Amino acid sequence: MPRLLGVLLAFLLWLLVACSSESPSPADREPPPFPGSAGANAWRLEDDPPEGFGPGTAGFASPGSLLEALLSDVVQRDEGLPEGTRLSGGMLEESSDTATAWVYVTGMLDDSVAGAEIRLLMRSAPAGWYIDQLSRRNHCRRGVDLARDLCV
Repeated sequence: MPRLLGVLLAFLLWLLVACSSESPSPADREPPPFPGSAGANAWRLEDDPPEGFGPGTAGFASPGSLLEALLSDVVQRDEGLPEGTRLSGGMLEESSDTATAWVYVTGMLDDSVAGAEIRLLMRSAPAGWYIDQLSRRNHCRRGVDLARDLCV
């Protein structure tokens, strides 16, 4: 699963870089409804950003260059997306010191999980841009078991 997340994140980040040349309009600041989702579990904060992209280790000139480098790194290590998996994404916000992006991973071959939503929080430091936080939640096809926070 970590490998799949890395591949999906990398491809989506590439899409974000390719589509982030203009400032988003207010309508683009929220991701579209998640296709095929009957509910979502709680956001889960990932322990660490990918190696070389976190605080103190990364220093990119812009959020776009950070995303390009992350994509290149992951693509070089992995073989690509599983058949039928689709990615989409976009920037939610970008300022002089922070940037937030959303990523959807859909088309997963799972009878209970419709896909995953990933949020990236990037920050600027004197040394450059880095990924400060990566959060993820699954979107469920049939619903969520609230007691266990799992897709059913």
